[in-house]
Amino acid sequence: MNKMKCVLVMFMAVTMCISCTDSDDVNALVGTWEMAESIGGNEASIAIVFESDFTGKIVISVTIDGNAQTESTSFNWSTDGNKLIRENDGEMSTDTYFILGNRLTITDGEGIIMVLTKQ
Repeated sequence: MNKMKCVLVMFMAVTMCISCTDSDDVNALVGTWEMAESIGGNEASIAIVFESDFTGKIVISVTIDGNAQTESTSFNWSTDGNKLIRENDGEMSTDTYFILGNRLTITDGEGIIMVLTKQ
């Protein structure tokens, strides 16, 4: 599991980029957003699904040395301006988000940036 987290952190660092948008329309978030990367023969992908009923799911898939692992987490979400608020099992997290075209950039509280593409 530690290898999976390490690859995921490297994956997010490699895909860092900053985007911005003038629109904070909640409906723009609804849909499936994905990013995938291959590092040294290992693969990682993240899919985030935002439903119109303010529920969602994060699916993380990692393949290390041919061994695939997938984790899925459900959450509830809302927005406040450019803040994305997620609640999972009673824990709240607030990230900053920007949408530009078909790209969603999420910056978490620790400054880690993810850039996902709408599917």
